[in-house]
Amino acid sequence: ILLEIIPNKKNKLQKWIELKISIELLTKAYEITLENIGKASLAYMSKIIDNWLSSGIKTAEDVEKSQEQYKNKQKL
Repeated sequence: ILLEIIPNKKNKLQKWIELKISIELLTKAYEITLENIGKASLAYMSKIIDNWLSSGIKTAEDVEKSQEQYKNKQKL
C-alpha cells in the first residue's frame, strides 16, 4: 500500500525492505533528518542509511555508539 501511495519513492523503500532495515533504524534516520534539515526528506534519509550501511552500522544501537564515538573525538 505504501509503495502505491508514493510510487516515485518505490526504489528506495523497496531497497530498505529487501535489506531488512529495521523500523528503529529508519526512525533514527528520520529523526536525524529532521534535526539536520528541519523537514522530512527521503533523499536525505537515504544518504544517511547508505552511509551507515557502508560503515557497518545496522542497528539503532550501532548508531548511538557511532554518535558517541564521534562526540568523543570532537572533544579531543
